[in-house]
Amino acid sequence: MKKGEYKIPGGKLVRIEVETKGQKLEAIEITGDFFLHPESSLEQIELQLIGTPLGVKDLERKIKDVLKQFQAQLLGVNPRQLAECIMSTVQGK
Repeated sequence: MKKGEYKIPGGKLVRIEVETKGQKLEAIEITGDFFLHPESSLEQIELQLIGTPLGVKDLERKIKDVLKQFQAQLLGVNPRQLAECIMSTVQGK
């Protein structure tokens, strides 16, 4: 499992753990000091990212879809930044 830790401009910290298979996410865990309301939607983001092709645009689109589906709100990080953190972890940066 690859691990990464990223400081978002403005001060929030995002930690990512990922496993990939081919060019898709196989497992992911997202933690950090950002906020997500309702908190239970984080598990849904992680579950629905599994199988998503590795690419910032695809990951960002999936995150936005889940946020919309669960009427959830991210604070301290946006979907694009979260997708970039995931890809940086996958790439070992």
